[in-house]
Amino acid sequence: MKQLLYNTIDIDISNDDRKLLFQLLNIAKQKNNYTDSNQSYNINSDEVFFQTFIKNFDTDYKHTPFFKKLELLFSNIPNFDYYKKTQIVKITGSLVPHIDARSCVFTIPLENTVHPITWYNDDDTVMYQHYYSTPVLINTHVRHGCLENTNDRYLFQVGIDNQFGDFSKINTLISGALS
Repeated sequence: MKQLLYNTIDIDISNDDRKLLFQLLNIAKQKNNYTDSNQSYNINSDEVFFQTFIKNFDTDYKHTPFFKKLELLFSNIPNFDYYKKTQIVKITGSLVPHIDARSCVFTIPLENTVHPITWYNDDDTVMYQHYYSTPVLINTHVRHGCLENTNDRYLFQVGIDNQFGDFSKINTLISGALS
């Protein structure tokens, strides 16, 4: 049985939404307040995955039209505080194949995402590659990474934890919110 690795999410991203996303990216870059994947605030570690949560910004963006769209998108996931999980991610260099603690992640590419996300079989052969171009829900419980990445790349993400189900269930809930 073929495992679902991702699903393109048909959410309308307006020009105003894009302006807000780049404003958030610029705030994250200016603050340069990224944490590593263990939340240790150690920017000088060997980590390549850094994140800064929007909830920690000086301004509350929950009531903007873009975040209202996200609220609707995640409305079928009971008790999910999407805003708490909203972040700007910075990936520096090669991201080795790994499995996330979270079930999946909703991702919008922002900058420097020329290299695809790659999923790997158990024997480290490439299973599939996806080039970021639109909002996408990614299955992070299948080994994935980006070995080719040579530049910093930035993504807007909302991580969804295991407590809300596996990728298939969450994908169905989000798809239901869009119909």
